[in-house]
Amino acid sequence: MATQKLSSTVARFHPSYSSSDFDIVIVAADGVPFRVHSQILKHGAPIFFRNMQSSVINDSVHVDESSNIVAALLDVIYPDRGLECERPNLAAALTSKAEQLALATKKLDIPSASRAVQLFLFKELSPTLAYDERLSPIRKYGIACRLGWDKAAEIASTETIGMSLTSAEALKELKDIDTPSVLRLQELHDGRKKSLFQNICHPIHINKFIKWCSCDTVHSQIEKDYRWKIFLLRISQLLNNCPSYEVILKSDAFWNERDCARIFRIGYRGIFSPSIDCKCSYGSSSPVAKYTYLEKDMYLTYIKQVLDSLPKSIHWQPSTMCICI
Repeated sequence: MATQKLSSTVARFHPSYSSSDFDIVIVAADGVPFRVHSQILKHGAPIFFRNMQSSVINDSVHVDESSNIVAALLDVIYPDRGLECERPNLAAALTSKAEQLALATKKLDIPSASRAVQLFLFKELSPTLAYDERLSPIRKYGIACRLGWDKAAEIASTETIGMSLTSAEALKELKDIDTPSVLRLQELHDGRKKSLFQNICHPIHINKFIKWCSCDTVHSQIEKDYRWKIFLLRISQLLNNCPSYEVILKSDAFWNERDCARIFRIGYRGIFSPSIDCKCSYGSSSPVAKYTYLEKDMYLTYIKQVLDSLPKSIHWQPSTMCICI
């Protein structure tokens, strides 16, 4: 805070804070003065009030924040301004200068204002309040990390799912975020893809869905077959090139594509080859083992369960990423 005596040349008082029974004047960085009450500041923002005491000269104090930020902060501090979503100065600042307002709440140490900004930016903290959709999830994540809002950062990281972290716009926003926070976000996105590929595509899981037989001979045939390899390539391309892969994998259209649909075809004498010499005791006693195939409905149900089990935020445990049914 900078201190200075209020002079006669100062602009007109802010219309929302021009009461005649004031006992202190706060002057914003752009010169707009605010008539306020010390007792309300003391109770509504005790830390801010205590810090400003040493800066008050002739009942006035200058702050480094602009008038719209100061007005928004006072809207939170004053108890007679109605609901947070009805306070005009707060609503205006949240709509146009949410990031600056968030930083001001930390600098001036006004927890109630900090809470109001969080409620506005992150809908899960208060579903009944409007929130600022113009700030991108990555930008919100950066604000939350910078201000130490752990829960808000977790919510924002969830909102980034389905976005590409390598697009030009994303890279520009990530540059303003500290390295550890960026790495946590990258770990979330990479961890989801790795878990998905391992659970859906790796042959170790395929035996669960082979109808009639699940012996190692059948398993090895799947692993070697070129159609399965093409399928794995298709999945890999999807994960690497399409941020909305979760939506696509839940759609029937994807599984009806040629490279996907043929792994479910019924009628093979064996799974992917003209004949599979099944060595298990069940297979050797029953010729039906030579007509094994992937059960599509069961496999797609499993895929949806895997997708639903993927980590949804930066606070996830790797040990919970593998699903077995």
